[in-house]
Amino acid sequence: CNFHFLVLSGDDLISRTSGPRNFAVVPKSSNMPGAELTADMVLSSARATLLDEVINFNCWGTELYDLSILAKMPLVEVLSLSINNISTLSYFTKCTALRELYLRRNQVQSLSELNHLTCLENLRVLWLSHNPVADHPLYRATVIRTLPLLQKLDDTDVTDEERAEANATGLDVLAMAAKDDQGEEVGVNEPDEEELDDGASQDKAVLRAVLTLLPVLSSDSLAAVIETASCLQQDLD
Repeated sequence: CNFHFLVLSGDDLISRTSGPRNFAVVPKSSNMPGAELTADMVLSSARATLLDEVINFNCWGTELYDLSILAKMPLVEVLSLSINNISTLSYFTKCTALRELYLRRNQVQSLSELNHLTCLENLRVLWLSHNPVADHPLYRATVIRTLPLLQKLDDTDVTDEERAEANATGLDVLAMAAKDDQGEEVGVNEPDEEELDDGASQDKAVLRAVLTLLPVLSSDSLAAVIETASCLQQDLD
């Protein structure tokens, strides 16, 4: 059967998927509705009859914020949705064949949104640059820790050394989400008396407490913590 390559606007995407394609190009200047992506928009533009025939999809700069229709596009492999108003990654959980996701210049705010991508085992390329979330001091390390199979994050390849370091420095957003779902407050784990018997155990308890509090800090507060830790490290050296 023939798959369809849909380009709604711009040239932000170069497909590397092989196989026959039918495609339609709708120029950015056309009177296409914005904000919500609909099945009619997808099917009419691609001249397709089924949403799950769409493999590559490009729609940037159209102020989209509602991508609910993606749940009916399980075979899509490449999505280019840069320069829109997308604020959540939850729309992509059903796109299980997704290999490349381009979302630069959108409105994704929280690192916890990465949890929505952990089920995408084929995802290898992710662009989130120029989203508010990318301003977090531990953004890159946390993304790589959460999605260890990524080969490229934004415009930089992910190395094995970076993956190893991210496991130690990146935030555990899965644990953050679990606590949110259970309605638990993020707090300090109190060490028991045995843990305080020696300096090493006490140091581990303090470290655990610090790591527990990091996810709730603002970007400015976290930057201050990193700066202070750097100064303390220099004093110790």
